[in-house]
Amino acid sequence: MDKAYVDFARLYQLNTARAFFVTRAKDNLQCETVQRKPVNKITGLRSDHQVRLIGAVSSKRYPDVLRRVVYFDEDTGKTF
Repeated sequence: MDKAYVDFARLYQLNTARAFFVTRAKDNLQCETVQRKPVNKITGLRSDHQVRLIGAVSSKRYPDVLRRVVYFDEDTGKTF
C-alpha cells in the first residue's frame, strides 16, 4: 500500500474480513475519541484510544471504530 495515502475503504474491507492491520496515522487524521483505555507508561505506551473518523469522506469509507495507540521508544526518543 502507498505510505503517503491512507485508503480507508481498503482498510475497512480488511476489517470486515476479520484481518488485522497496523498503520501510522498521518498528522491530519480527523477523529474523535470514543473510549480511553488505561495504559502502563513503563511499557512505553502513552495512550490507547478507540476513535471514530469524523472526516466527511473518510468516515463513510471506514464507519467502524479504530484503535489509536501512541508509543514512545526510549532508545530512539521517537513517538509513534
